[in-house]
Amino acid sequence: MIVNKVDLAEAVGADLGVMERDARRMREGGPTVFAEVKKGRGIPAIVDLITSAWRASGAGQARKEKFIPVVME
Repeated sequence: MIVNKVDLAEAVGADLGVMERDARRMREGGPTVFAEVKKGRGIPAIVDLITSAWRASGAGQARKEKFIPVVME
């Protein structure tokens, strides 16, 4: 889960600590990233989570197996 615009939390009365606690509980430890994407904060963590999930899915290996080069003589 990505919680973006965390810089606005105080202005709207949101408590990031409560949000983090609730996300951890409701998502049973699933990943949560607090970000300010417009300012670049949190982007490396988001990219890391996406690429890690992609690798774990086996999609990278499936792609390699799908595109087997054929040599024509």
